[in-house]
Amino acid sequence: MAMFLAGLIGASRATSYSGLMVARVFHAFGSGVCESLPVQLVNDIFFLHERGKRIGYYTGMAAFTNVSK
Repeated sequence: MAMFLAGLIGASRATSYSGLMVARVFHAFGSGVCESLPVQLVNDIFFLHERGKRIGYYTGMAAFTNVSK
């Protein structure tokens, strides 16, 4: 999570293209935690027969949140 935040802060403060790319690489390595954590939470909280629907809700919301912008 620290790499995720460091990459975001570095990208916002970048003054050159190469600095932006370095910050985005850190952001990409850190975002792996943010991408896998919700699925793990669904697996821990819900029963097996409920997981498909709940992961579908999460995936749908993640896919359609950028549409409204």
